[in-house]
Parts: sequence; C-alpha cells; structure tokens
Amino acid sequence: MKVFYYLIFLLIGFSFATEKVAIKTWTPEIGISIGSPAPLFLSAGLHYQFSEKVGTFIRAEGLGSHSQKNDYWCGGRGTLGFSLFRDHPFFLESGVSLGYFYARAPNYIHKLFNELNQGYFFYEYDWNEFYDVSIMAGIHLYGIHIRTELPLVSRGNTSYSLLWRVGYLWSF
Repeated sequence: MKVFYYLIFLLIGFSFATEKVAIKTWTPEIGISIGSPAPLFLSAGLHYQFSEKVGTFIRAEGLGSHSQKNDYWCGGRGTLGFSLFRDHPFFLESGVSLGYFYARAPNYIHKLFNELNQGYFFYEYDWNEFYDVSIMAGIHLYGIHIRTELPLVSRGNTSYSLLWRVGYLWSF
C-alpha cells in the first residue's frame, strides 16, 4: 500500500514540475493519417503563432496507389485554418478545406455475383469521384490528431456526409 502512496506523491510532484518554453513563431509539420474517403494521406504544413494562444496554419495532404490496370486511387486535400492553445499538449484547430478523391477499384461482390450467375450483370469495377469544400474541426493530443470535416459544397458520391481523419502530426 505504501508503494501506491509513493506513486501518487510522485505524480503530484511531476504535475507541478513544468517549465515555460518559449513559443516558436514558425513551426513546420509533417504527418500521416487514415480516414475517408482516401484511406491513407501524407501531410505537410506550416504553422504561424501570432499570439500566445492563437495561431494559423496551412496544410497539404495527399497520396495515391496504383496496383493494376484498373485498380488505383488518388486523393488530395488542402486546409487553411487556425489553432487554439497550441503551446499545450492538448489543442484545438478549425478551418476550411478543399479536397479531391478519385478511385477505380475492383468490386469483388459484383465479380462474385457475375461468376455465380455465369453472366455479366454488374460492372466489376467501381468508379468513384468526389470533391468538396468543407469546414474542419480537430483535436490534438501529443501529436495524435482526430479531425472531422463537414462538406458545405460537394460533387460526386453523396454518401460522404462527414469526412474524418485520424493520424499523427509531428511538429519540429
């Protein structure tokens, strides 16, 4: 039981042992994330801290994959926004983003249906194109980020009513 009290005492001691670090004005960032509609994105951005608690950023994300003649996807997204409390381990961000996604990939359920019925009833490939202008809100905790984006204007596949991304963003 004494060990438990010692651990609590150490936690309390470490919680007050913080050092105020000077905030950098310009901060580059790189990251990786998974989400919808593109399964994987690499990102690069630049953050500018113009006051103690508020900053602004610009970020570009994108990636693509090509494995066969009719099996590929590509996507990209650009974001312009602002962040709150970036000097803390937990901070918030919001902004406006513009994105594009295109995929042409096999639809294995349709292929199976055609094979079972010995005919060609469905297209065996899905063509999917989606572009949007969205508002974005996100939270960060020690580099791990979760973002949701609500499309204001979108064209293409209308099943994307809420876009999301989860990943890691490294600032240096």
